[in-house]
Amino acid sequence: SVRHPEQHYLASFYQLITKELIVLCCLFSLILFLLGRFIKRINRPLNEMVDICQQFSTGDFQRRDYQANFKEFEQLFASFAHMSVTIQNQIQGLETEKARAEASERHKAQFLANMSHEIRTPMNGVLGMMQLMLNDNLSDKQRDRVEKAFASGQHLLTILNDILDFSKIEVGKIEIEQVDFDLNTLVNDVVDHTASIATKKDIHLLVDYPAGISQWWQGDPTRIKQIVTN
Repeated sequence: SVRHPEQHYLASFYQLITKELIVLCCLFSLILFLLGRFIKRINRPLNEMVDICQQFSTGDFQRRDYQANFKEFEQLFASFAHMSVTIQNQIQGLETEKARAEASERHKAQFLANMSHEIRTPMNGVLGMMQLMLNDNLSDKQRDRVEKAFASGQHLLTILNDILDFSKIEVGKIEIEQVDFDLNTLVNDVVDHTASIATKKDIHLLVDYPAGISQWWQGDPTRIKQIVTN
């Protein structure tokens, strides 16, 4: 008769513990369910942010609308959209400026080419007339003056050719020749054309052509003459 109340008490205690455990399990399951739903709602905008970053990293700045479940994410996505529009506008502006600069460079190169051609034509006529004058009966003083004028004219023609080459380089139309030429003669021609200028500046031009070096070379004599002259 004494044990019966104890057994009844223990049974009631076990039932209470069981009910509390069931309630705790239900609460824990509910918390896990709600936490899963919350994490899922959080993961969606986070994944969309990752997609936006990957999109921007590939150079694609097209604006795309994303849906967010929280006000903070909505503000963040709005900032991304505004940044996307700003970057696209800047890219379009840079492309416009690039096209404008390229067109300006083409016009400048075409202008230089046209001007050099226009100046070279009468310059060749002047040099031709000087060559005819050198064949005439001139005094030593007159011949010296004509020769110096002829050398200066050739130097000016070289500068015009340099300008023309510069314009060709800018438009990618420069061509390098591969022909045989006499290096000794080429260097001496450069010295002859610049000797008068050097003399006026008290500069002594000396050509050191090593013995045993090959006389004939292969390349672009015009470009090499420009380099040596410069």
